[in-house]
Amino acid sequence: MVPVVGERKGTTITVLISLFLLGSMSGIVFASSGNWVEVASFSQGRPWFGDTNSFRCDHVEWRIRWAYEKVSAMLTAFLFDVKLQDTGEIIGNYSNSGKLDITEGIYNITDYEGEFYLFIGTNAKSYSIIVEQNLESIPEFPSWIILPLFLAATAFALAVRKKRTS
Repeated sequence: MVPVVGERKGTTITVLISLFLLGSMSGIVFASSGNWVEVASFSQGRPWFGDTNSFRCDHVEWRIRWAYEKVSAMLTAFLFDVKLQDTGEIIGNYSNSGKLDITEGIYNITDYEGEFYLFIGTNAKSYSIIVEQNLESIPEFPSWIILPLFLAATAFALAVRKKRTS
């Protein structure tokens, strides 16, 4: 009886590890960085506060490349909110609060596709925002899920087989 308990314990642990892997990777998108295409760009040569025109991202991995020119070392504000076009819900935002020495960067967004717009607020001399999407990101079936699914299916098959033989 001891070996059966040990085998069941091993199978249970394998199933739990597989389920943990599946759950922990649900929001990760794996794609190479070579296939970024510009979707929209926004820039002004003066301070600006307001909404942009809407833009569409058809892939689940996209990013916002941003840069601005400071007014002064301590007083330049720069922020943007990423909003869903239909509801106005904020799905992401950036603010230079506490990071006054950083004047450019990339803000990544995953697991959202559709119509969006930005609210931009800045007193900078000028700013530039470029929205890009990765054409290699596919929302239907990410390739990383194959290994955890295989582990879970194998563990399930072993559990059923052990139950039938005992």
